[in-house]
Amino acid sequence: MQTKSELKIREACRIVASGHEQWEKTGSIEPVHLVRMRKVQIEIAQHLAKFKDGSIRRRLRHIEQIASDLIFLSEQGATRRASRAVGFGGS
Repeated sequence: MQTKSELKIREACRIVASGHEQWEKTGSIEPVHLVRMRKVQIEIAQHLAKFKDGSIRRRLRHIEQIASDLIFLSEQGATRRASRAVGFGGS
């Protein structure tokens, strides 16, 4: 039987993988999914303090880093799209 922590880690992996897949396909992540990834990022950071096992900590750090990278990329893309829209509207 899986522990509550293992289930949370699996769910976090699923959310981050889904966000990565969405990014690969469209170059952006839906706002609702971004909110879920931010929650995952926070929860993983909180879990890191609880685990002493090095392999679990590495796995959690990896999940957290992917979530951070995807959030950053998505925000950068939204900023670029908004600045282009402003530039086109003023001409």
